[in-house]
Amino acid sequence: ENIEVVHAHSLYYGYLASFLKAKVPVIFTPMGSDIIIHAQNNYIYRYMAHQAFLKAKVVTGDSLLKQKRGYKLGAKAEKNYIIQNGVDSSIFYPKENSLKKELHIDEDELLFFSPRAITPLYNIDIILDALHKLKKLNYRFKCMFSFAFGGHYHSELKHKVSMLGLEDYVIWLGYVKYEDMPLYYNASDLVISVPSSDSSPKSVYEAMFCGKPVIISDLEWSHELLDELECVCRVDVRNADQLSNSIIRLISDSRFSEKISKNSLQIVRKTFDYEVNMAKMEYIMLETISRD
Repeated sequence: ENIEVVHAHSLYYGYLASFLKAKVPVIFTPMGSDIIIHAQNNYIYRYMAHQAFLKAKVVTGDSLLKQKRGYKLGAKAEKNYIIQNGVDSSIFYPKENSLKKELHIDEDELLFFSPRAITPLYNIDIILDALHKLKKLNYRFKCMFSFAFGGHYHSELKHKVSMLGLEDYVIWLGYVKYEDMPLYYNASDLVISVPSSDSSPKSVYEAMFCGKPVIISDLEWSHELLDELECVCRVDVRNADQLSNSIIRLISDSRFSEKISKNSLQIVRKTFDYEVNMAKMEYIMLETISRD
């Protein structure tokens, strides 16, 4: 097919690319959990990562954390670049919509949004504990949860919602199409993303591109590019008290919330625009081809 370069996304495809016999340069872009978690703790994943890094002529990743963890698995420092996946700013931007009305959210109710997966890694149970604290303080709100799959863990969470008396406070959206995500970000008063592990999460930047204040876990990746301005609220991993306090501060202090929103837009437009980052990736690809 006259292929000039293979760009392997995720550890699985990077490992498959390691078997290529043709002299086609391979660019390997592992995902966060591939390198930060799985390959650090599992022999099979570690072997797959080593083979993928050995074959790759170029490695790219979206955080210094991922890059440093890759070095432990055989990645070379040469031709190893930080490239953000980026957010399409033509789709994700501040825009009012009628979603609150469609979801029957009262005018005096707040709307929160959790756009992360329904798996234990993303600590949805901790979000529910924080929401329960807000309920006991008589705050009026609803919280949306989008997810592509859930299974047994989703059933456990629904049971927890029932036990905490949060049935009227939680909206299980299920799968939301990518092009519809801006509707949910823009309808929200704040966005929550508090996993135990992460590496430059696109959903956080999407929310920031929509000008929304975001609460995130205080993880290493978040200090790489988000410390120039106060643009997010950080909480310790699996700390429901800190999370509820951060929510209360954002919804009670409008000046603080507006500052976070304004700064978040400034930071993401500068660093995480899709077109800008893909231009960098295209340059690396063309350079790799011309040198081969």
